[in-house]
Amino acid sequence: MPPAPPDRELHRHTALRAFVLSEIEHSGAAAARRTGILGSVLTSRRTVMAACAAALATGVVAVNAANGGVRSTAHPRTQTVAQVLETAARNADDSPRSPAAPEGDAWVYTVTTNCKFGSCFEERRWDEYSGARFAFKSGQPNAGNDDDLRIQKTNLAALSHIGGSPRRDAYELGKLPAEPSAALREITTDRYFGTPLNAGDGPSKQFERIATVFETSKAMPPRAAAALYRAMALIPNITVVDKPVKDAFGRTGTAIRADDANPSRQVYIILAPKTYSYLGWQLGDGLFIGKSARTTPEFVDGPGLEPSQPAKLSAA
Repeated sequence: MPPAPPDRELHRHTALRAFVLSEIEHSGAAAARRTGILGSVLTSRRTVMAACAAALATGVVAVNAANGGVRSTAHPRTQTVAQVLETAARNADDSPRSPAAPEGDAWVYTVTTNCKFGSCFEERRWDEYSGARFAFKSGQPNAGNDDDLRIQKTNLAALSHIGGSPRRDAYELGKLPAEPSAALREITTDRYFGTPLNAGDGPSKQFERIATVFETSKAMPPRAAAALYRAMALIPNITVVDKPVKDAFGRTGTAIRADDANPSRQVYIILAPKTYSYLGWQLGDGLFIGKSARTTPEFVDGPGLEPSQPAKLSAA
């Protein structure tokens, strides 16, 4: 069966997360009767590297901060969350920029791998910069199946939220305030980024919202990435995980975790181990872990084409 249209990502993510959590609660309860331990969980989500693609307002293209910038020499266990995220923000601020802006019929190319319950699914996707169309090839990695290019018009409803149009993503993210508390308020209340959160939703929901924006955005200005890292540092009950964590590509990174009373609902954001640029997203840990990772978005001339220099999947 062909995958759900990728332009409905946020709706699918919400439904998938609810399904996975309900399945784990059901199977975990059964396991608890046998072992007294409730298993952990993850939902499959799409991710995006933090310092990526075009900033429409300034007409520049960001290059992944993992290729340069400030590198931390201290072990993450010796650093606070604030120190790790400030390093990530400074790397985003200092990302090298190209003077060329996307022109004409430019498309944004990404490769995504989603893993849940031990099974991984790969998709290569092309989004027209205007947001009018998208194309994709999907299948199991290296299996050679379901590899036909599909080109579709973007659903108009998708253009009203993050991930629907690279051009609008760059525009809306480019408007985020640089001041961290103002950026946190904007990202959690503006409907473009998701259903507005309220005080009762708690810190983990704020953390998850930022993860969703990083993973779903098709074009994030470096300035916006820096603002989001600094906003993340304001969220209470987040910690640096004391052991390495791998993303869906197998890249080893440093994880920031939003603690939750239910371990199966703990949200993790995985960062490159030295530059702390965004690598991936995870929910829960243990038997029912699931992960998602995506390559840095790159401009190509049309659907089905790949960059002249393919994205590197090794960690920074």
